[in-house]
Amino acid sequence: MGSWTNKFEHPTKKDLLAELDKDRAALLEKAYKSINTVIGTKPRLTWLDLPWRWSFEYTCPEHGLIEQVYLIPDPESPRLAATIRSAFFEKHPPDCFPKLLRAGIAAGVLINHQTWCHWELTDKDLLDEFEDFLALALDG
Repeated sequence: MGSWTNKFEHPTKKDLLAELDKDRAALLEKAYKSINTVIGTKPRLTWLDLPWRWSFEYTCPEHGLIEQVYLIPDPESPRLAATIRSAFFEKHPPDCFPKLLRAGIAAGVLINHQTWCHWELTDKDLLDEFEDFLALALDG
C-alpha cells in the first residue's frame, strides 16, 4: 500500500511525489507552487477519504468566489479540484472558458450554492488555464 492510500501513514509531500512517475511528479510540483502563488497561502496535507485520500487543501480568501482548491496526488491520475460559489458562474458563464476547463465545470456537482469541479492534471496547458480561472474567481 502506498503513502497516498494509507490513512494512518501521514505522508509528506516528498513521499507523495515519490509515488508519481517523473513527468507527473514535475507537473504536480509545478501545480503546488503555482497555486501557492495565486492563492497566497500554502496548503495543508489532509486525509479526505475516498476517492481523494491524501490531498493538498488550499483555503481561499473569503472575499473571492472560490471556497477551496485541492491538489490530489493520485499516482494513477493526479487531479485539481475546486469548490466554486454559484455567483461566480452568474458573472462568468462556463462557455466563456477554454474547452479544457469547461469539461471539468460541466462535470461539476452543485451542492448548496457551490459547484464541486475537478480536472485531471494532464499537462501544463490545463494548469495555466486553471491558474487564470483561479485568479479570476479569487477576484470575486
